[in-house]
Amino acid sequence: MKTFENTMKVNRMKFTAFTVPYCRLGKNYYHANVECEIEFQETIVDLLDIEAYFKGLNGADLIDEELVAEVFKTLQDVYKPARLRVTVRTASHFPLEITKEM
Repeated sequence: MKTFENTMKVNRMKFTAFTVPYCRLGKNYYHANVECEIEFQETIVDLLDIEAYFKGLNGADLIDEELVAEVFKTLQDVYKPARLRVTVRTASHFPLEITKEM
């Protein structure tokens, strides 16, 4: 994914993305809202790349916990943020919220 130098010194960005992964345990697709909060350091996100990344997760074979871990690792590896929080909200079985943060 592309990054840009944080010349405007943006501190934080919070966004919610929607994706439809596949749960191999339930053998069904499920809807997930993925909320991300990033505190930037040297680089900031390219919103077009972020959008494409989340579209690429449609149909991915990921249970809820794997989805939160995948998004967290990807954002951490690419942007090396000062702080990162990823929350996945689904209702595949019942309303569920899973969060991973640093």
